[in-house]
Amino acid sequence: MNMEKTKNTICAPPINAAASPMARILSDVRWLMSQPRGSLVWMGTQRDLVEMVNIAWMQRAVIDSQGRPCTRKAMADRIFSVVGRPTPNHIARIVSRIGERCSPDLSMLARYARLAGERDIIHHFIK
Repeated sequence: MNMEKTKNTICAPPINAAASPMARILSDVRWLMSQPRGSLVWMGTQRDLVEMVNIAWMQRAVIDSQGRPCTRKAMADRIFSVVGRPTPNHIARIVSRIGERCSPDLSMLARYARLAGERDIIHHFIK
């Protein structure tokens, strides 16, 4: 993906603002995976990042060099390294807890839907 890097700004890939929240999350996960290790700071929670990884993994949205869908662990390892955090040991347990949230309004899909009019939603979560 072509990325523009200005003085203190990292520009996410252009995406149609009318795209679905799911499509935008998938695009942002792909973009995160394309960034250099340690180049970003994740401002959201660990659960938020795991949820985005899990959404992309469930959709089989990221393909490895051999044309196979990436594993959830490989995706998490890559993205957590980009944001300079250790990969959680028990991703499946975190995903289970995400599913047990008392309010679906806390999900990343719901938040992306609420922020749908904005150009670069991912910038709410990174710096």
